[in-house]
Amino acid sequence: MSKLATLIIALAPALATAEPEASTEAVPTLRASVDVDPADFIAYHGWGVHVGIRPRDTGPYRFRIGAHGATLPSFAVETNDNNMGWKEHINLAMTATVDRNFGDGRGGFFVGALTGFSSLTFTAPGGGTSDVRAAVLGVDAGYRWFPSRSLGLTITPHIAAMVPIYTSNDAKVGNQTYDQFPLIPVAQVYLGYELDVLH
Repeated sequence: MSKLATLIIALAPALATAEPEASTEAVPTLRASVDVDPADFIAYHGWGVHVGIRPRDTGPYRFRIGAHGATLPSFAVETNDNNMGWKEHINLAMTATVDRNFGDGRGGFFVGALTGFSSLTFTAPGGGTSDVRAAVLGVDAGYRWFPSRSLGLTITPHIAAMVPIYTSNDAKVGNQTYDQFPLIPVAQVYLGYELDVLH
């Protein structure tokens, strides 16, 4: 995943200067969307929602904010021998993202940059917890697919790579310290709906 993040960063300046494909669709003044990742609710025992807008005046750029909470699965937490038995819960994570779209009309490929803040609780193998607050910067990429031309239903496979730029403290309980990962990879599939709210 670190190689993928490096590739996205390397390609982003070139992609940002590319012209999007022309579309015959009438472009509304404002499009708005709501997306969720079903895994947040089903697999991670949490919740999440992402709201996006795409003003006509900003051309191919789309702006998103999101919030979610989840309990991470063991394979994402127990990343080395030192971390075996630890648990991690995301109390609240908030992100703000700007994506550059390259598709024809509403859908297609996109890349972007993001920033975020999170409140985390780590639980040590023998019990006891440590609360950590963190801020991140990152890049993302994905493909926004509209299965129907007449409906606003969207399916969006999406990946991101984030680097912590601030942590309030180490995740430490007694003499045990959790090794936090220097690069945070994320893979999601959003389901959502987009509306033309201003014409």
